[in-house]
Amino acid sequence: MAQETYQDYEPNYVGNAFMYNWIFHYNPFTEIWTAIHRDDYMKYWDKLDCNRCIKSKNISDLKDLLYKTKGSPEEIEKIVNG
Repeated sequence: MAQETYQDYEPNYVGNAFMYNWIFHYNPFTEIWTAIHRDDYMKYWDKLDCNRCIKSKNISDLKDLLYKTKGSPEEIEKIVNG
């Protein structure tokens, strides 16, 4: 009997590989979700300027924005800042 590994499912995630660059954090006190780009992970926790962090009350909004822009911080900035 063969054991399944995550590589067995990897082809399903190739189109969503950009999501590997994002971390989601929920703050129960403010009830806000934050999507943090991996390059800004330390800045977020050090409370420094996190220019690629996006926030929303709903995690679905963050995921929709990331899928729409394929996780591109430049495209996200265009949409958020108009």
